[in-house]
Amino acid sequence: MAEKRFSIGVPKEIKTDERRVGVTPFGVKHLRSKKIRVIIEKGAGKCAGYTDRMYLNAGAILVPEAGEVWKHSDIIMKVKEPQPEEFRFFEKKHILFTFLHLSSHKESHLVKALLKAGATAIGYETIHRNSDIPILKPMSEIAGYLAGYFACYIQTKVKLRAGQIIYPASYQKDLLAIEKNFPKLKFPAFNGNVLVLGGGTVGYQAAIAMAHTKAHIWITEKNAERYRYLKRTFQKSRENIIAVDAQDRSIPALMNKAHVVIGAVYILGRRAPILIDEQMLHDASYHHPKLVIDVAIDQGGNVFGTHPTA
Repeated sequence: MAEKRFSIGVPKEIKTDERRVGVTPFGVKHLRSKKIRVIIEKGAGKCAGYTDRMYLNAGAILVPEAGEVWKHSDIIMKVKEPQPEEFRFFEKKHILFTFLHLSSHKESHLVKALLKAGATAIGYETIHRNSDIPILKPMSEIAGYLAGYFACYIQTKVKLRAGQIIYPASYQKDLLAIEKNFPKLKFPAFNGNVLVLGGGTVGYQAAIAMAHTKAHIWITEKNAERYRYLKRTFQKSRENIIAVDAQDRSIPALMNKAHVVIGAVYILGRRAPILIDEQMLHDASYHHPKLVIDVAIDQGGNVFGTHPTA
């Protein structure tokens, strides 16, 4: 049987702190079983624990530079959105599979580059089956749980003095411990108020994570069916989590009481809604300081004025 004519290429991720890889050696082996050629940039899997030898043994072709991957591939598989230095590789023949989050205005430059090249781009976060988003969901589970954990960590370990953020001396060591021990993490003691915006996968996991502490947690949800599910679930098993109907206009009052706010509302293919606007932030500033972790930032964010920090 002749090999299929198209090739799948996997370049090294170059976004800051991104250590994942688009295809594992197991994935390469599966693709090769279908007679599909796979081209991998050397070192692409190193930070994820996969050596070049593992890719070679799986049947991949290794090339020294990203440009070679893009040049000789029809389908490009990545993890994060292409960075500006990768735009020059775009061609009309390319079909790009990766997380894109194009509905955020922050990525307008990427939209223009893709349109100019005429490439086809499919965002993992837009692939859905009925109400399920199978590729985004596991990422959301991890992100939500870690958002809850980091909220506790920052509130108890990180200090704010004269407008300066003071990290503990053990900060780098703590980050490595989190990576090593996840998901079995020991939560710092925290007993403040937490407002979780959105009761989907991210919000649910954030609330579950923070329920390991003595925090008082409100989780808002607009969808009536989902709201009833959250209410039933938390009434039975989690005394410190209260589901709130987002339609009852209670968010401003809860915002004033909250010590932590977690943005977790995602709308398929659209910019994330601003649920905490500038006026609400202004009013809340008369109360105690707030920690905002906006997990929806890839889609523009749920809180006015937030922006990616890495």
